[in-house]
This record gives sequence, structure tokens and C-alpha cells, in this order.
Amino acid sequence: MGKKLLAYVIGRKLTKDLMSGILTCNCLGAGEFLTSTDPAWHEVSVKESVLAITSQQSTRIFLGTGFCRDQRWLQIATKVTVFAFQAVEMARMWPGVLRPMVARVIPTFQKLRAEVQNARDIINPIVEQRRRAKAKLAQQGEAPAPSLDALEWAEEFANGKKYDPAVLQLTITLSAMHNTTDFMTQLIYDLAGRPELVSELRKEIIGVRTEFPWNKAAIFNLKLMDSVMKESQRLKPTSLVSMRRIADTIIQLPDGLTVQKGDLVMVSTNNHWNQEVYENPDEFDPYRFYKMLDHPEWGSAAHMSSTSENHLGFGHGLWGCSGRFFAVAETKVALCHILMKYDLKLLGDVPPVITNGTFLSANPFGKIAVRRRQEELEL
Repeated sequence: MGKKLLAYVIGRKLTKDLMSGILTCNCLGAGEFLTSTDPAWHEVSVKESVLAITSQQSTRIFLGTGFCRDQRWLQIATKVTVFAFQAVEMARMWPGVLRPMVARVIPTFQKLRAEVQNARDIINPIVEQRRRAKAKLAQQGEAPAPSLDALEWAEEFANGKKYDPAVLQLTITLSAMHNTTDFMTQLIYDLAGRPELVSELRKEIIGVRTEFPWNKAAIFNLKLMDSVMKESQRLKPTSLVSMRRIADTIIQLPDGLTVQKGDLVMVSTNNHWNQEVYENPDEFDPYRFYKMLDHPEWGSAAHMSSTSENHLGFGHGLWGCSGRFFAVAETKVALCHILMKYDLKLLGDVPPVITNGTFLSANPFGKIAVRRRQEELEL
């Protein structure tokens, strides 16, 4: 039931109801993580700052205002995200048959299990309390007030069947935080060295917020920002390959290649840098996709949340990332706060991308200089 439950929460409920949380997320507090009100230039760790922001944003959507200010939960969510991917990397160093034994003795796995238990200690009592309250109301012939969060969505789908509420919440949080943090970290590196572009983005933010309240229309009309985000993801996707699958039948491809049942299949993201697809593909062109929006053939693929065979940042087709609409909206809201409240400056060159096998990661050690500025409008 786990995969179906996750698909329901993310694919059906989250995408439908995300705006009510994201756009009222006054807990974003970029200032809490980058700096307070310091107008002087000073260094910050980009990934650490972004991880803190995405942790609080995601928690606001999934679990509500109480959790997004609960330092215990935010620390658990952040640690689980870090430990989980460290554990995966360590597990890959051992043959599959030895991994269960290795997982018992390596400290990272022990730390991960401890944080999962800490999450259960917080989540399970809340779930049980809600269940008891619902049961009491049902006895009285009354319906409970709906809770707009992932705990309620999971309970709704499970409908009394057994599952692990804490593990589900951590899985959702990990999925949201890891890729979004990596993406936004690279995006800030790309923007920090382009003050003219930052100025253009601020003009767009002011124009959109002057015309629209915080709603889906405001998010949609941040079109230059959308193009900048898609271009950053084009040049630095999360991997050199996408859509890893195991073939469940024999497949004969048009070029004569036969894929056998059980073969591991991956799709190359090489088109991201293909000169036949993108003009000057090695250059960062912030207007690349903005200029494509009105094209009769390519316009529909120019949006950040759109997928195509030429841009696999979110996969493609039926199994494209179901959380991509949330990730795009979340990133845009965070970027509005960061760009309006702060000046950004590179400290030397853009920190190099870290390559590990097929995976491409924004540099986790990079720092930039920031200083507080007076925003032109209230966000």
C-alpha cells in the first residue's frame, strides 16, 4: 500500500491543495536563515541556508503551521534527509547480500534509525489523538472538521489499513527536500554572479505582485523566473540519466536493439546539452525558455513544470515527477523572498558541480556573500 498511498498524497492531494499553504507561508523567513537585518556583506553556506528554508516550507505544507515552527521536527526532517542519502551511498559500496548486516553496524544507519524513531515519537501520538477524536464524533453522529495536511490525506487513503504514519511523512519530506534543495542551491549560484538578471527578476516580481494577489496566477506569471529556473535545471539536472526502469518484457527498438526482460534501462539526458536541440547549449541563457513560450510548436514544453524528451529534469511521460508543480511553486515563492530581501554576490567562480557516478549535485560546500536590502514591497 505504501507506493499507492504516496502517489495519492503527492499526486492527487498535494498538487490540488498546495497553494493554500505555500502562498500563506509567512514562516518562510529567508532572513532567519541567511542573515537577520545585517546590511553588510557577509558569507553564508548556500546549501545549509536553502536546506533550512525548504525544510520549513515543506513542513508548512505537509504538516501545518505548528510543525513548521517546531525545531524538533525540523531538525529530524533535515537530519533524515542528510543521513538517508549518506546511507544509500554507503550501501552501494557493499554487495546486496551483505547490506542488511552492514546496516546494523555502520553509525550512519544507526543515526537514521534513531531519527525515524524520534519522528514516530512525535507523529504517532498526534495520529492516535485524531483517530480517537474522530471515533468520538462518529459516536455522536457528527463529522470531524477536515485537516488540510498530509497526515489527514494519508488517513483518508488508508481508511483503517495499517501503515507507518511517521515513515510516510519522512518519505514525503525527504522527496521534497533533497531535490528541491539541490536545485535551489545551484539556482542561487547561477543568480549570484548575474546582478543584471537579478534586477530584471525583481522588476518582474514587483510587477506581478502589483497586479495579482498571492495566487496561482501570480506564480504562473513569474515567467522570466520560470525560464531562469528551467535553464538552470537544463544545465545541471540531478543526473546524467533519467527514468531508471527494469524491463518487464522483451522490447524491440526501431534501431534493432533488443531490450531483454529484466534489463536495467535508463534514458540519457544528453539532449540537455545537444546543439541540435538548443542553440549554444553550453551557455546559460536566462531568456531561452521565455522566448519559446509563444512558439506554436515548442511553447507548451517551455514551462518549468513541463516535461519533454529534450528536458528530463522532472522525468517525462506518465511517470514524470508528480510533485513537480509543488516544487516549482515552492521554489518561486522562496526565490521571491530571497531576491527581494537580499543582494547576492559570488565569492570567486561558481562552485563546481559534484559528479558521483551518474549523479550531478550542486556543490554542498559553496558559499556566497549576502547583505540585507530593503524590499520594494511586502511579500
